[in-house]
Amino acid sequence: MIAYLENCKVFPESYSASAGWYKGEYTVQMGEQISQIVLEHLRLYYIELLSDYPDVLTTQVVSEIISYGKTSINNCCNQGYIKFFQKNNVNHIPKVYLAGFFCSTYFRTTTRKLPRYIRTLQGFTNWRKIRDLHTAEIEGGAEK
Repeated sequence: MIAYLENCKVFPESYSASAGWYKGEYTVQMGEQISQIVLEHLRLYYIELLSDYPDVLTTQVVSEIISYGKTSINNCCNQGYIKFFQKNNVNHIPKVYLAGFFCSTYFRTTTRKLPRYIRTLQGFTNWRKIRDLHTAEIEGGAEK
């Protein structure tokens, strides 16, 4: 239960009801801001997750990574949510910009989350704990 509540604090958007879930005039109210340190950790986490991929990805590869349709990825590019360049009429996304997109308010506050994205967010919580322990060990070893 404590872990659930901690996750709700860090990523409230992953635990909220989707738009249209409640009848009437209710709209989903989600906090768009998370602390700068959590955002930086999130960016590092995504860069680590993408480390096995090439530096520049096509929309087809991005589609396979995040389980979104290729059209949705191209729409995000064309609407300016993802920085990209075109080569041979194919959108290419540098990995650094993809990690930035994952950290963006637009992506984080998407109300209908795919199970893979929810698992990725849950993995972030574990990644942070391990990273904090590792940092504490290094700092503790330096003091001795």
